[in-house]
Amino acid sequence: MKTTATFSILFWADLARAKNHQASIYVRITVNGKRATISLKRKVPVSDWDAHKGRSRGTNQKARILNNYLEEVNSSIFKSYQDLKLEHKLLENTDFKSDRLQRIKDYFVFSCYTGLSYVDVKELTKDNIVKGIDNNNWIYTKREKTDELVKISILPIAWRKLQKYLTAREIEFTKNILPISSNQKTNTYLKEIAKPSGIQKNVSFHVARHTFATTVMLSNGVPIEAVSKLLSHTKLFTKQIYVRVVESKIIETLNNLLERFEQKRSETVSNN
Repeated sequence: MKTTATFSILFWADLARAKNHQASIYVRITVNGKRATISLKRKVPVSDWDAHKGRSRGTNQKARILNNYLEEVNSSIFKSYQDLKLEHKLLENTDFKSDRLQRIKDYFVFSCYTGLSYVDVKELTKDNIVKGIDNNNWIYTKREKTDELVKISILPIAWRKLQKYLTAREIEFTKNILPISSNQKTNTYLKEIAKPSGIQKNVSFHVARHTFATTVMLSNGVPIEAVSKLLSHTKLFTKQIYVRVVESKIIETLNNLLERFEQKRSETVSNN
């Protein structure tokens, strides 16, 4: 099902590899020409599959259950895509005339590149900024919920935001680097930021942590165990959005591995 010029969701059954007349069902997600295929761990009788609709034929109970599941998957993927669109738009270099909105946007972007929660951002002080053994700037802080020590390398985009407000802090004589509004007001302001982008959905500061986990970390090859540690997220493996990203990365890694094998084989053949 095509939803935009650059995004599509396709359900298909691998009829060619069907066993006992049962075919495995997959979903293929395409974004800007890049594909990821994920097994849904579901099977369908070969004769029941409608390749054109990407659904099971018939109205019996099994068909209805399967089709309802596929609709849920479709909705979940589309929602995840909408979230990523939102995150991308918020990460664009858009400045707001309103100082209130600009600050919230900057704090949100900072959280996207550090994974810090609303409370951790609010409590951040200059004492939390240290030089690591790599001579780069790091954040050493304790998670508010778990009291667990977390060390986060400050990526360039996050560092630029910090520098901006470190200067303001010195002028305003405030202890906290990012004097953020209440959580309720912050989420209200985020909706104001999202509205001009044409995205009609509930937006909260917590979305930034999802962005950090998926777009910034997992999608760039950081192991899920490391991301779980950075987020102090012991139930990370139960979050389907993260699992989808990991599966996509596994597919990408395997494809790269196959390409290297093929390259080596070609080199061996040419040398002989």
